[in-house]
Amino acid sequence: MPSDKEEIRKNIVQYASSLEDRTVALKAKLDIINKLLEYTKGHDLKDVYPASAVAGGVGSGGVETFLRSMRGMIVSTSRTIRAASLRLVRYIIVKTPTMMAYVISLNMAPFISRSFERDKHSEAERVQALKLIRAMSEVDAPRMPLCCVQALVAVAEAQDDSFCRVALETICEISVRSPHVCSLGGGLRTMFDAALDPMFQQGMQESLLAAVGYLLNEHETRAYIRPGVDLQTILAPFTNSYLLGPLPKGTNKDKEKEKEKEDEVLTKRWHGSCKAVITLLKTWPGIISLASDTQGLKSIVNALYLPHSELHDKLIDALFEILRVSQPKTADPFRISSHYTVAGKAATGKPGEGSGLTLELPSRTRSARHNLLNNYISILLVAFIDCGLIEGLAHIGNVNFPTTTDEAEKIRFKNISQKATILLGEILHLSNTLLPSAQCARVQTLPALVNLSISFQDDPRSRSRASTMVTHLHSYSHIKATSSFADFYLGLIVTGANKWRRIKGKDRRLDKIDDVKMKMDRAMEDNVFQARLKDSNVLTTKDIQKWNWDAISELLSGPLNNPTHLASALKTKFVKRILSFLRPSNRLFCNMAWTTENMKYARIACQTMEVLVNADAGFEYLKDNKMITHISDMLRQEIELAYAEAEELRRLQTRDPSSPSLSGHGDHGTRSRKGSVSTEKRLLSQEKVLKTMAREYFTLLGTLSSTTYGLAIMARNKIFDYLKPMSELPGRDDLSDLIMRSLDYNVAGESRVILAKALTSSSTVVRFLATRHMKVLLRAGVQQYNDWGVDLLVNQLNDPDPKVGLVALSVLDEACDD
Repeated sequence: MPSDKEEIRKNIVQYASSLEDRTVALKAKLDIINKLLEYTKGHDLKDVYPASAVAGGVGSGGVETFLRSMRGMIVSTSRTIRAASLRLVRYIIVKTPTMMAYVISLNMAPFISRSFERDKHSEAERVQALKLIRAMSEVDAPRMPLCCVQALVAVAEAQDDSFCRVALETICEISVRSPHVCSLGGGLRTMFDAALDPMFQQGMQESLLAAVGYLLNEHETRAYIRPGVDLQTILAPFTNSYLLGPLPKGTNKDKEKEKEKEDEVLTKRWHGSCKAVITLLKTWPGIISLASDTQGLKSIVNALYLPHSELHDKLIDALFEILRVSQPKTADPFRISSHYTVAGKAATGKPGEGSGLTLELPSRTRSARHNLLNNYISILLVAFIDCGLIEGLAHIGNVNFPTTTDEAEKIRFKNISQKATILLGEILHLSNTLLPSAQCARVQTLPALVNLSISFQDDPRSRSRASTMVTHLHSYSHIKATSSFADFYLGLIVTGANKWRRIKGKDRRLDKIDDVKMKMDRAMEDNVFQARLKDSNVLTTKDIQKWNWDAISELLSGPLNNPTHLASALKTKFVKRILSFLRPSNRLFCNMAWTTENMKYARIACQTMEVLVNADAGFEYLKDNKMITHISDMLRQEIELAYAEAEELRRLQTRDPSSPSLSGHGDHGTRSRKGSVSTEKRLLSQEKVLKTMAREYFTLLGTLSSTTYGLAIMARNKIFDYLKPMSELPGRDDLSDLIMRSLDYNVAGESRVILAKALTSSSTVVRFLATRHMKVLLRAGVQQYNDWGVDLLVNQLNDPDPKVGLVALSVLDEACDD
């Protein structure tokens, strides 16, 4: 390859003349083009030609001759020559951007656009033409010839063309680089049309709308998008919905099929329009543009009045997503769930949800942080409310749906009305939280809905539906106020009997009733108390099926909190028989199935422990009781059996695999039978912990660990000495989790030591659960958390598992606000 510039220019001129010579064979011309391509790759034409020859325009000697010869090759009769020529021109422009002026001035653009009109056998040529246009847009988009943009628009609008998607992507890029050229070539109109096309909704719609948002965001480019025309293209499917619906009777089948296809296309365009609106409203330029347009958001709200239930359903779902509100998953969202009144019992009624529910304790401080998302939602609320969204949702909740005998249709209509009511309730709740009081007061009145519910001049059915909607809104507002109430969690301790109590602070009437009842129970006369003891049937029979468990619970929550009544009860068999029922060796409580119905026994067991450890007489009675010693023996036995099994497994693994004990002969069968027997006796085996009430013994220990007397009883019976190694048993993550979640950490002592061991456990699962439990303790307001909890969380940042570190970081972030 020549290295001298003069020789290179001479060769280029010679090759250019050969390309213009019609006597030269096509194969030879293809070889010449490939050689020119090598020259182009290795040399910048600015270095080969003088500056005047490169920047001086047409007529600059060899450059003009060279490019004129290439223009002839682009219109050659050979597809291969055309493709190679387009490729060479692209390399020239990319290598020497100033050459693009020659390409434009020599009118090569119409011939480049002509390549898109070739048949399907010219795919290689079309690819090179597309690459050349993309290169031109990257080099100098404002000087892009209009014919190139128009060619891309034509390809993008031909959905049967395999290049339509890539052509649309190229138009999208050009719109960002030079919106003026794209607008003149019709590219912006094509982008808006394609945003609703079902063919481009997957994967392309977001990119197209992102480009639109970029143009709306800049002052210089905003003028190229016409709010009253272009943005209305996105909203057109909502306003053109009058065409949807069945044809009159007597229409022939061909027209019916054609109408079905049209309805299907319109339904898909609904979906695309909803997605487009959601995407635009997630950006500030989109909100401002749609809200400032008189027919922007107003078109969405007005669509709620159209007689199409499917459109209503899609619009309401879109509004849920726009306002970032989650739809209720319960079948009856207007009924207050039980988990709002009883801590530790979930709405599903499944056992064990109580301990898991505490993981959802709300942050006590995060709500005080300034959140820009609230500003965003506030603007959306103001915009939609001014467009009449409140009235539109009220209309959906009271609309007269057509009478039908189809049960599925009735359920669908009911669900739409229910969703509209829920969305209206969420909007009222958000406006009460985020909007100024003056504007919120205007929204909360709901004059049209209230007038309809009390008007006796209108249709009684409409009045009934309006009254039902008002009632549901009232119930839902009460649910929202209950679920968002955070202060009552501050005093909640997540262990022991507290999780079975009704949470105070949410219903003043019930709180007053509880206070009066407690005072009356404490002041109960002795003869009345003795009669209540007899009514429980505990003194008359040992059969727990005959005991009045409700009466027992009332005694434990009321009169027995009086030390005088407790001392009197300790002299009877009342407490003795309850503790005997709880004793592990009697296999009564521990063998019960772990079900919702049996959780009342765990609640009463926790209440019993709490009553005893809060009084001197109860402490003296409980400290050497057989129930406590048997629980201690149960823990010790589980540890010994676990260590024995581990040792036996290690011993078998070190023996010869061909030995009889490993092959099922000798004394191995006897050992297996003994192992199975010991497993059956174990109360804390994996299966029994999963299925029986034996797991609730850890809840009892958690109640004990919440008081000084309880800690003394546990230390006296060496319970902590057994809980520590039990929390580290290999393969028993279930026990580690139970122990960790059951203990109380308000009192400094061994409980915090066990939690620290769980945070550094060899099991990744235990470390993760322990770190997540630290968030529960922070939100529950455990005493002196900043003194001991923060240090543990800082150490968790170095955990080898990144998930554990992320959880610890989130807890520390929340603790910084405390």
